[in-house]
Amino acid sequence: MTIYNFGPVGISITAVYKNRQPQATNPINAIVSKDYFLLNMKGSYQIFQRKLTTFVQVDNVFDKVYSDLLGAPMPGRWLSGGFTVNLN
Repeated sequence: MTIYNFGPVGISITAVYKNRQPQATNPINAIVSKDYFLLNMKGSYQIFQRKLTTFVQVDNVFDKVYSDLLGAPMPGRWLSGGFTVNLN
């Protein structure tokens, strides 16, 4: 994970690489991916004196097709956004 802030702007990048034994289960037709690399990115902007921040986040930037725990297919690329409020 890398986080960089300059003034009111923040950027973070998170990367995950997993390498493991491939697995398959016939009764439920599930496959656990042997290895995969994921990249997530988030950009934020402080609007009101560190009290209100807006952000946009992209998970699975490269839209990697993979399965995780017990062969559950994981979602592809998705975008989310919102606000963070600091009440201190």
